[in-house]
Amino acid sequence: MGKTSTRGHKGLKARSGGNVRPGFEGGQMPIYRRLPKRGFTNIFKKNLAVLNVRDLERFDEGVTIDPQALYQADLVKGRVDGIKILGTGDVTKQLVLKIFWYPKPPEKKSKLPVAVLNKPCQVRTLSR
Repeated sequence: MGKTSTRGHKGLKARSGGNVRPGFEGGQMPIYRRLPKRGFTNIFKKNLAVLNVRDLERFDEGVTIDPQALYQADLVKGRVDGIKILGTGDVTKQLVLKIFWYPKPPEKKSKLPVAVLNKPCQVRTLSR
């Protein structure tokens, strides 16, 4: 370890604090500039947990189903911005649903609200 202290003579890597930045390819066009850019990231995206009506059959008669109950039943996991209930399946029990999102109002012949509202269920929308 004498004189140049294993850094060689002159040049960028011989200087104090000297090294190439990440992605530098010695003057060749870097790969992050050679590849085309595609799409974008929506910063307003909502992360929704998706359930089907058939998933609600596991609850007992007359139970109020809210986000907390869905977490406890392991139907929803992790951090979500809302819960969306889709229309696959059928409900045969009387339940009180407190849901955040659903596909369309019943007038639009959406399968979910019709499946829930035509049964002896009560749907309350907390917020949109």
